[in-house]
Amino acid sequence: MTRPALALVLALLAAAAPPACAAPRPVADPAALPRDSAPGGSVMQIGACEATLLAPGFPRAEKPPADLVQAWRFSRGAGQTVAVIDTGAQPSPRLRVLPGGDYVQATDGLVDCDGHGTLVAGIIGAQPGEDGFSGVAPDARLISIRQTSAKFSQRAPDEDPAVGGLARAVQTLARAVMRAADLGASVINVSVPICVSAAKPVDQAALGAALRYAAVDKDAVVVAASGDIDGSGPNCRANPLSGPGADPRNWSGAASISTPSWWQPYVLSVGSVASDGSPSRFTMPGPWVGASARGESVTSLSNRPDGGLANAVLGQDGKPVPINGTGFAAAYVSGVAALVRSRFPELTSSQTVARLERTVRDAGRSPSNLVGVGSVDPVAALTWELPADGSPRRSERPRGRGSVRAEARGPPAAQARLRGLRHMSDRGDRSRCGRRPSSAGERRMSTRVQLYRPPAPGTFRLALVSTLVVAAVFALCRRDLTGRWAAASAGTLALALSIWWRGLFATDIVGKRLRMLSRRFSRSAPEEPAEIVRAGAGALSTVALELVPPASGGEVPVELLAGYLDRYGVSCSSIRITLADKGGSDGCVWASLTLSAADNLAALAGRSPRIPLRETAETARRRLADHLRELGWQARAAERPDGPDFAPGAKEGWRAVADERGYLAAYRVRANAALPGVLRAVRGLPASERWVALELAGAPRAPRLAVVCALRTGDKPAPRAPLAGLEPCSGEHLPVLRALRPQVADQLGGESAEVTAELLGELSLLR
Repeated sequence: MTRPALALVLALLAAAAPPACAAPRPVADPAALPRDSAPGGSVMQIGACEATLLAPGFPRAEKPPADLVQAWRFSRGAGQTVAVIDTGAQPSPRLRVLPGGDYVQATDGLVDCDGHGTLVAGIIGAQPGEDGFSGVAPDARLISIRQTSAKFSQRAPDEDPAVGGLARAVQTLARAVMRAADLGASVINVSVPICVSAAKPVDQAALGAALRYAAVDKDAVVVAASGDIDGSGPNCRANPLSGPGADPRNWSGAASISTPSWWQPYVLSVGSVASDGSPSRFTMPGPWVGASARGESVTSLSNRPDGGLANAVLGQDGKPVPINGTGFAAAYVSGVAALVRSRFPELTSSQTVARLERTVRDAGRSPSNLVGVGSVDPVAALTWELPADGSPRRSERPRGRGSVRAEARGPPAAQARLRGLRHMSDRGDRSRCGRRPSSAGERRMSTRVQLYRPPAPGTFRLALVSTLVVAAVFALCRRDLTGRWAAASAGTLALALSIWWRGLFATDIVGKRLRMLSRRFSRSAPEEPAEIVRAGAGALSTVALELVPPASGGEVPVELLAGYLDRYGVSCSSIRITLADKGGSDGCVWASLTLSAADNLAALAGRSPRIPLRETAETARRRLADHLRELGWQARAAERPDGPDFAPGAKEGWRAVADERGYLAAYRVRANAALPGVLRAVRGLPASERWVALELAGAPRAPRLAVVCALRTGDKPAPRAPLAGLEPCSGEHLPVLRALRPQVADQLGGESAEVTAELLGELSLLR
């Protein structure tokens, strides 16, 4: 067991979970308010008190986290009262806590036989010390209300433990919430949730009324832990992560109810994440989860008499284990709520919760049943300016070429749904997807490949150059010195304009040939990736994921991927899906996201003055990976994903790049109504290696799609494309093939077309 032993109380109260049964959304009845009275029934001690430990070899605080140090520049929680409804709290010089009452024994609430409540109170408001630990809101006032304990039992001898014990716990929690509200708490923390099976419910009317009373009538922010799977009692089971389109968070599928989190919208339910932002394995999913915070390897204050640090509890085997749990994540969020309410006293409780949710750190996804909208960010919550629409204020700078915050047009069911985007070969172990060997210093990198994009020759340009050529011919026919000078001048000007405009067919061919020769005879090494392509506001960073489908197979969820062009304050300049079929090996698929500093200046500045673009990109990747895992996909970071490869001595020709394995030719695919059929036909072309890349970019309401493919054949490709709808990248095969690597930043180049719901809905790709 990895959390304090307080969870045993619910294990003693609850029976084994019965079969699943749907739990509808609750509705609070204001008339069902409880009486604030001491608990009745027999109370007996069933276990010895335990103290939390400071164990060697476990993580411990050395200095306050950087985000808290920055947050304290704006608020330290002064003027706020936080009620801690838990196992009690042990006062100490660093934990100044006031008595709020006891629903377990006849004390004032300043007794902690379990250690859990002291840990929670310390995270919320402990005073800073030389050991580096401090509570989130050290200037806030704390009130301890002892509502539960794993060391005591209130159950009557003849009552059903699955109903009577849980009902009693729910009733005392309702009274404790009401008491906290009456004591003037602006934030109420409940870190010991109660799990109830939907198949065997208990009466929660009083609790619903108490939560509504606290949140609405008394304007208190109520924060609760989402629950720990199998750690907060046998009824704490994992609920389905998603449901049908009409019920995306799957309220109708919830079989295990975590209360008080169940009572939405009166409670901010908090899940737990690890230090890298991934969901904790124990965090209990449910449609009520609103946000998340770190709840693993926690350091706080002990319930020992000296009130020192604690970083471990005794496990079931008597050995120290780290302090983990969603209750400690909820405590962190309660502390941040106190900071926000202190800085913005005009905000109501619901507005405070909205600010916490709209300024989350790891927002790269839609709300998740595991971690809600993302991890609470204290600095952003205290500093971001939220306009009337609730979105974080963004930079008004003109957006750079290729930047995008796009969402497809059309009905929701068809928005950005590249339906049927599948793997190019049968499913298998994607660890065999080739990765180019990386040298020192080449980890987590992206690069930019500039492609030559000739403009179409306009009528005016053609007419002007033609006029100069005709004038030169007529002047040359005069055979005198003046005529020859005029002819030479007109001819030189015509040639200069043709080269400058790069729009005439002949000069286009000449230019491509010259660039090919330059690449062939250049002594410089090929472009190597750079972690940040440019400095300052023009910086770009690209991250990639390697995707493996569920065991039952499935289409690449492009609707989900396209949504990450602009998701909760993080904007991607492009999202690319790359598919590879290497003949004898299994097909591979990657999803890559490119972030631009110019598109995210407001978000980046809110997180850190040093513009942490790389960290933000990795956070978006991590959140996307987590979202995909909820759908049954495997998603792992691809630091050096493979791309079309060719021998170092490969020679670029007009039709393809040639090496000892054959010819590798690149083609641009016209993004028009015929695109679905063309991509299906590409699948059947005779080739030992196929690559297809689709890139979404564009304006928020007009995303554009660019498509490029590459084929390896044994014979030299014909001058014409093998299919109608393909356009050979004549004279540009090498740079286009380099740009096909999933980790390459910026756009693929070539033609792109505005995405329509009809076109996207018809796309069926590459099995």
